[in-house]
Amino acid sequence: MQPTSSPKTTLLIALLYCIFLLSGCGYTNPYNTNNKLAKDGEGQVDLYLDMWENKTNLLGFQATIQHDLIIWLKKSNRFHLTQNRDESDYILSGIIQSVNQPALTYGAFERATTLRAEVNFSYKLIDRETGKVVFTQERIAKETTYSMGSDAVRTNSNLKKALGVMSEDLADNIYIQLFYLFTLDTSQGNRIIIPTDDIEGLE
Repeated sequence: MQPTSSPKTTLLIALLYCIFLLSGCGYTNPYNTNNKLAKDGEGQVDLYLDMWENKTNLLGFQATIQHDLIIWLKKSNRFHLTQNRDESDYILSGIIQSVNQPALTYGAFERATTLRAEVNFSYKLIDRETGKVVFTQERIAKETTYSMGSDAVRTNSNLKKALGVMSEDLADNIYIQLFYLFTLDTSQGNRIIIPTDDIEGLE
């Protein structure tokens, strides 16, 4: 009778195999703030962040996204954020396309107690010199829940906090995507676009 591997042993082997593959492919941890660049700065990307267009009634949400993108992109010396778009290599822009806020749960007298915000985004990266779109992401959907307050002011405050978490998560995803776009190498020297749905597996 042949011995069988335990689930823990199988998981360990799979993990070691993944580490071997990643190390062989030149994997770089995007959360390592000390990623090596040449002393002359070669490999650093000059990036301009356009203020996102906001087509919804979520007033000021575009400024929240801009703020979180700046924080995330400054975590790596791979990126240099420029104040002038004419001095950039690439331009990142986006659109807050739509928002839906259905009630999720109800309390007494059919009064909503928990609401959900469903927001759709799109964004793209443009090569400033050529005007070519390097990549574009359409119909990125994210959702969050928040509590109905005792009045409109408290409800809006709860929504703002929930949207803040959503914005940070979106900025994190974009950072991961851009980091790998400008870090991973291929045999043909092509850029690698990490699909949005696969980003969480790389973190």
